[in-house]
Amino acid sequence: MSKYETLWDRISKAYQAYGGFSDFVASPFLHLAVLLSLICAPLLVTEEWVGFVISISPSLLGFTLAGYTIFISSLSPELTVALTRAKDGAYSVYRKINVTFFHFIFVQVVSIIFAITFTSVTSFSLPSLLSDFGILAPSLASKMDFVGYYLLGFLGQSLLFYSVASVVAIIVWIYRIITIVEGAQKP
Repeated sequence: MSKYETLWDRISKAYQAYGGFSDFVASPFLHLAVLLSLICAPLLVTEEWVGFVISISPSLLGFTLAGYTIFISSLSPELTVALTRAKDGAYSVYRKINVTFFHFIFVQVVSIIFAITFTSVTSFSLPSLLSDFGILAPSLASKMDFVGYYLLGFLGQSLLFYSVASVVAIIVWIYRIITIVEGAQKP
């Protein structure tokens, strides 16, 4: 198995434990991110969302990594056993918490990379290039550029809002841990 296959296999297994694509699409946090992106659509015209991602996402990523570090370092053997025994669907709560952190860290990193590359990608236009070679009509190329630009912007802005919503999701998981600990401590 190549390193790429191994990497893909690990990411696939993590997302299966997270709930897969269907759970991702059904997530209220994703719905909130899309709704906020629709409300803030005027930001797409000015590309202000890129600045927001570059200024906000690294702090969110730091917060998430710090929270994960605190979570892992504060686990006692008893709590680890309690979280491993408690089930959330087919997986232990311990695994679900870990893949949730993995998912949100992954999304936050993708959000940062997407914003940085967006500024480079928007300076290059495949439809305009095809128009220059006479393969595509200039009016169609212009419309394709416009639609592509705003779709990419909408995706980037949605990633930002989803990254912010992920912090709330992490807080919900912390509350879940507290309820498990309280249940394990009852005589």
